[in-house]
Amino acid sequence: MKHWAVSLLILTGSISLATYACGPYYPYGDDIRFTLLKPDVFRYPGFVNFSYAASIFYSANFDKEAALLNDSIDGSVRENIMLWRKRCKNIPGEAAVYQAVYVLDKEINDPHSANSFIRYLYMNRDLEAINYLTFAKACGPFNSVIEDPWERQEKANVPQRARLISHAEEKAKGLKDAELRQRYAFLAIRLAYYNDDQKTIRALYELYFSHHNPKNIIDYWSMYFMTFAENDSIRRNFNAAQVFSFAPDKRNEIFFKYNHDIPIEKTLKYAVNQEQKVAVWMLAGFRKTGKALDILKTIYDLKPGLPALGFLLLREVNKLEDWIYTPWYTRFEPSLAGGSDENNIYPDSRILDDRAYARKLLDFVHTIDPGKVENPTLWQFSKAYLSYMTEEYSRSLKEIYILEKMSVKETAVKREMAILRSLCLIAMQKEHAIIPESVKPVLIREFNAANYKFVFAVARELEFRGNTTDAAILLSKLKSRVDPFPDEAYWRNGIYWRTKANHYTLYVDYYDDYFYYLDAQYTPGQIQALIADIGANQGKNKFDVWKYAVIKKDIPRLYDLLGTKYLRTNDLENALDSYDKVSDTLWSSGHYPYHTYLNANPFYTNMFNEHAPTAADSTHYNKAGIIRSLLAVLKQAEDIRNGDRAHDYFLAANCYFNMTQYGNSWMMRRYYWSAWIHKSQLSDDDEYYHCDLAKQYYVKAKAVSRSSKFAALCMRMAGRCESYSIRSRSDYHEKVSILAANPYYVDLKKEYPVYYNDLVSNCEVFDSYFKNF
Repeated sequence: MKHWAVSLLILTGSISLATYACGPYYPYGDDIRFTLLKPDVFRYPGFVNFSYAASIFYSANFDKEAALLNDSIDGSVRENIMLWRKRCKNIPGEAAVYQAVYVLDKEINDPHSANSFIRYLYMNRDLEAINYLTFAKACGPFNSVIEDPWERQEKANVPQRARLISHAEEKAKGLKDAELRQRYAFLAIRLAYYNDDQKTIRALYELYFSHHNPKNIIDYWSMYFMTFAENDSIRRNFNAAQVFSFAPDKRNEIFFKYNHDIPIEKTLKYAVNQEQKVAVWMLAGFRKTGKALDILKTIYDLKPGLPALGFLLLREVNKLEDWIYTPWYTRFEPSLAGGSDENNIYPDSRILDDRAYARKLLDFVHTIDPGKVENPTLWQFSKAYLSYMTEEYSRSLKEIYILEKMSVKETAVKREMAILRSLCLIAMQKEHAIIPESVKPVLIREFNAANYKFVFAVARELEFRGNTTDAAILLSKLKSRVDPFPDEAYWRNGIYWRTKANHYTLYVDYYDDYFYYLDAQYTPGQIQALIADIGANQGKNKFDVWKYAVIKKDIPRLYDLLGTKYLRTNDLENALDSYDKVSDTLWSSGHYPYHTYLNANPFYTNMFNEHAPTAADSTHYNKAGIIRSLLAVLKQAEDIRNGDRAHDYFLAANCYFNMTQYGNSWMMRRYYWSAWIHKSQLSDDDEYYHCDLAKQYYVKAKAVSRSSKFAALCMRMAGRCESYSIRSRSDYHEKVSILAANPYYVDLKKEYPVYYNDLVSNCEVFDSYFKNF
């Protein structure tokens, strides 16, 4: 018979388990967060790090356009450059000032420098500015934490830094130039921060900055350091909000100095004008991971044209994507959810609540004046997307049409529009959904752009609407993400999902490969329909070539899966028919999940053997061979004219036993094995763990046996099955005596006392009993 090679290892198929020190990888946070709307699409480079994410800060490093945006001169730096240019009547260019302030070193002392800003200062005898720049660069090496090498304290108080602080204080006190006085005071404050001298920070800030208006970037940089020295928690909140709003380069560092547990009303008491109030509301909105609609409404009333308002709207839409579609599509709870219920499944009622919130947000967006907001395109797109979230698909398409009339030029926004339109066209089909022609090129383009979440969303929408065939084919495309580990971007584009029944068919309870998902979720009829579709439709046009490229190679695996599903219901004839369509090269390929395991004889076992090679394993089978032989021995066992019926029933029982978790052919029913009992939610869970069919046929073998010795062996083997059944029950306790609790062992002792001790304690006697059938 054909050779069948399988694997003893924990088989996880194509599932990629990155092994860390603490154990195998399990997706969480941003790895499972579902999103289609990339925050950087609408170009908020000053805020993009604060996009909604499960991690501390959102990273746009995988988006080239966003990376280019972030390479531009920082807003705070530009404001500083503008101050210097204003001092020079805006004559030197921006690039020259930037180079002199942030790049050049000793060259600033050259009156004939190639830098036009330096030349301007010398030509206009602004030596105080030259002296300041020289001193500022001398302070540079000390503007960082210098740790105590003896580890006596977290920060080392450096004498050189103290001398620089003293010099800066003297210059600030003695100069008449108000701008340079502030700059020197700022240098002293920054040095004092790194010298852990909060007293000096507070004194200098009070003297030079607390009452200075209007404030410039030097004020806000100084306020940044003052925030760390501020003892009043409410004042600290206020300062943090002002720094966050007006000093973009300090946003990451100041973000967590704002305590969102302090009521906003208390912080607002320090605000003396509308801009300061807006800054407080703005940072409160950025810090809030829950519903922030009230904050959006307040900012719109105060300053509707504020760019941060548009960004906060974008955050809110991204939140709703996570709250609604992470559980809807993946069955994981949202990335920032507080915790799931006892079944580890996010309740559908929560999704309904979040759709209701999307409705409220949509109602607000409809009230805004497009002429007052900073980015009308974003607000119009939000109308379309929120309509989709509230399942108003026709309305969403109308909003997209309005957006098209606005002549959107940004390619990234157009892509988002096409993605949303595609989802609407599928979701609005109530049942028997198909892939519309206009959606097909979008699927190819987005897949080629590694937007796997869109492909996954389309697959799920099709599946939810009865088209399980196209859903499976699209899911098969995701498995082409091979060898992910060198590419960190994989972890942002990886797709992980669970089933509603929380199947546990692998080492983990989630899937990132379509085949194992079909194993858990699809019926034999759905697998048959899938195979038929692949055979009839591949390669007719460009889309079909793309669509079937992966799955057409998996026809043998799908027949293997179909046979396995029939076997789980004990439909042996259909299982054999399916296995006969599988080339033996699949089982001998050496690929997951068919690695070499054990060249085992499924018709042999004994009282103690589990997964270990035996002398009886000289006969090898493939899956079709096992089922064909099992059908043959069952037919012989049922023939009342057969004098060896007990022997044939016993062989059939052995085969059924070996196809359970405890046997040498468990891979007939599963694609993964574990010593632990994981209830998979598959249809044959009870059979797989309880050995009921094996027990049934051992009992039949006893009933027709003509030998008391063989009958006793049948009772012993039935008892072995029952022992596993007892141990697999949820109420089983290790202190329970299996011999006493097992009715087959009890009956064995009553009916065949002479054989009892032999059969329950002597591992050498099996063959002698077996030969006496």
